[in-house]
Amino acid sequence: LIPDFGLALIFFTLVLKIILLPLDYFIYLEERKIRKVRQRLNKELQGVKDIFKKSEIMGKIYYEEKINPATTFVLQFISLFIVLATFLIINQQLTASPQPYFLGLIDLKKPNFYLAGLLLVTQLLFLRTQPQETKKILIFLTGIMKYS
Repeated sequence: LIPDFGLALIFFTLVLKIILLPLDYFIYLEERKIRKVRQRLNKELQGVKDIFKKSEIMGKIYYEEKINPATTFVLQFISLFIVLATFLIINQQLTASPQPYFLGLIDLKKPNFYLAGLLLVTQLLFLRTQPQETKKILIFLTGIMKYS
């Protein structure tokens, strides 16, 4: 469909992001609800020492607000699985392709410090926009990709 491997990667990344957009939006809404409830939790749990009483209060508040704290984790895990599987497939295609060039100029099979620097800058800018919980997962994913 697209003869240039690098442009195909960019196009595929945009399509994948569009596909994951509803999931990401739902995760964002759930995290926002949890952040609002966290303020209330901190107020009500401030003087409580007993761990069982704390968990009872937390469960009650989550039930009243109709929040399941595991929902965000499960959805982020699904998103992580999709991105990781996509990375592994692209990595496999990159090694199988006879001439993976970007714009016909840059060989994607050889290390390139300019592309690595560009990737580092864009990842840092992307991480700045993410909530704290998502940053931990993304840093973990980056470590997996490094050693695969």
